[in-house]
Amino acid sequence: MGVRRAGRVQSPLYLGGEAIGRDQANFGSDSCCGGFSSGGDRWINSAPVGSFAANAWGLFDMHGNVSEWVQDCYHARYLGAPTDGCAWKANCAEDNGQVLRVLRGGSWFTPPSLTRSAVRFRAIGDKLSAEYGFRLVRELES
Repeated sequence: MGVRRAGRVQSPLYLGGEAIGRDQANFGSDSCCGGFSSGGDRWINSAPVGSFAANAWGLFDMHGNVSEWVQDCYHARYLGAPTDGCAWKANCAEDNGQVLRVLRGGSWFTPPSLTRSAVRFRAIGDKLSAEYGFRLVRELES
């Protein structure tokens, strides 16, 4: 039946299809160019927001650039996850008593296969890294 993403029964892995290129996202490192990449990805670390095309919802940098903290806490499996789109904030996994949070989307440091928004990483919520960022959300009145 296909993988369900963004409310669709089947959708491509990346904004531009089943593969991703340097003209679509900031990811990984190249062995050439003194660390700089070819094409649109010309930054050693993170790129300025909006350097690549937005998705259908007007969101930029959904692949690569920085891994984004999300509101959900980490669970090893999706069993028991909310089905209404709400953040999963109960029964969080812990590491030495500290809550593990979810990061999504990969970063300028990760390989292309890990730059999908469906890929998730876990980290202690107050961990700082040049690879981590967050996305501000503004809820609009209907």
